[in-house]
Amino acid sequence: MRLRFGGTISGSTITGGTLVDSPAISMVNHNNIWGLPGRRGFNSELLGQPGSRHRRKLPRPRLMTLSVAVWDRDDQGTITAPNGKCEELEDNMDTLLGLLGAGRGGQFMIQDDRQDSTTRWIMAEAGEAFFVEGPLFGELHAAYTLLCPVTCAYPFWQSETLNSDTLSGADTLTNAGNAPIYNSVLTYSGDGTLTNSDDGDTGEVSGSSGSVIVDVGARTVTQGGSPADALFIPSDPTWMVFGAGTTNVNATVSVGAQWRDHWW
Repeated sequence: MRLRFGGTISGSTITGGTLVDSPAISMVNHNNIWGLPGRRGFNSELLGQPGSRHRRKLPRPRLMTLSVAVWDRDDQGTITAPNGKCEELEDNMDTLLGLLGAGRGGQFMIQDDRQDSTTRWIMAEAGEAFFVEGPLFGELHAAYTLLCPVTCAYPFWQSETLNSDTLSGADTLTNAGNAPIYNSVLTYSGDGTLTNSDDGDTGEVSGSSGSVIVDVGARTVTQGGSPADALFIPSDPTWMVFGAGTTNVNATVSVGAQWRDHWW
């Protein structure tokens, strides 16, 4: 697992910024304390009412704890290196705290490199951080463990790879992950409707004079680079959600779709 500070993701590539790469980095997920990850609670007053339908709600933040065993630097200045030296340990701790911006709303990217050679990532914001001194004996005796609560406003891990497809007529969209996609970008070639055939939700473009870009995650609608919110009519407050695995759709107009696979 790696931390990237100040980097960017463009297309299917994550680049730039300062990369902290160490097997000592781990994440503890506290979502089970609060219920199902990535979902807001239900309104219990609606349960059981005849004719009522629970509409999906937007995802809520994901709460996690970042844990990093911080060692001193090596001769090349690597941020985390268990080389047994201690003279620069405090400088190393200060550097990591500065990168995190702990307590000041510092934002960074957590990258999880998988055994199948793929990378999943999630954006996080750091809270107050503190260090726990290592044990008197053992491998971590020369290390301090940084513990930092983090909040991920968008709660799902996303693939580095940006997928794209053109949806037309009865079609399918495939999400290799196990979590729904709430942030796709849809480009309608003109007036028409895209329907999620699995749950009946629709997104209609009406009154356009050309292609219309609907950024579901950013909640923006543009035509020719200008805001055009009035052109898009969603049937659900979530606009358009694609499920895990394969989603069956129907498009009355050609719709270009871009998305990243999502995981809990």
